[in-house]
Amino acid sequence: MIKINLHPKKKGALGKSGKDFLKLELPRFSTPDLKVKGIVYILIPILLLGLEALYYLRLDLEISKLNSEKKQIEIQIQRFKSIQQAIKNLENQIDQQKRLESQIEAQILVYKNFAVEKKDILNNLYQISKNMPDGVWIVSLDIGKDNANLRGYALKPEIISLFYKNLSKYFRNISFNATERQKGKTIEFYRFEFQLSGRIKNQEGG
Repeated sequence: MIKINLHPKKKGALGKSGKDFLKLELPRFSTPDLKVKGIVYILIPILLLGLEALYYLRLDLEISKLNSEKKQIEIQIQRFKSIQQAIKNLENQIDQQKRLESQIEAQILVYKNFAVEKKDILNNLYQISKNMPDGVWIVSLDIGKDNANLRGYALKPEIISLFYKNLSKYFRNISFNATERQKGKTIEFYRFEFQLSGRIKNQEGG
């Protein structure tokens, strides 16, 4: 600070030169004050730079941590997608197995029905052949699961009646067309036709 003395002393109090003049006083600075201020001015920027470096270092650590977590999440997502795809593949295999199982069950049912139907047809054939009396021969036979149509010949009408009676024990319905007398070179025979249905299954062989 500069001080100016605006009230100069009287003549008797003048210096040896005997002349009046303005006295200027300059501020005094000590060497230790300059050193402290210089150190402070140097330390403040260094401190600010250090704080900024610490901030960026912490920010970089946080970014690295977030990137690591992101990678872990991406890995988990890929694992989840793999598991999801595996589950989907298993579901497709299960559906294929179910379709295959349904096809096999349908085939088994067809074979089973065919076996039952074949058994019924064989039983019908067995009953017809078993109950056919002597003097009868069949020229046409159409046989099903529980029905049969047959045409044949017999030597006598009584034999046809006996055949009818025997078959009535195993079939509920028998349609008998009228006999037709035919004459060969040496013998006479009678043509007949039966339509059988409603096989009785609780009879022998049924």
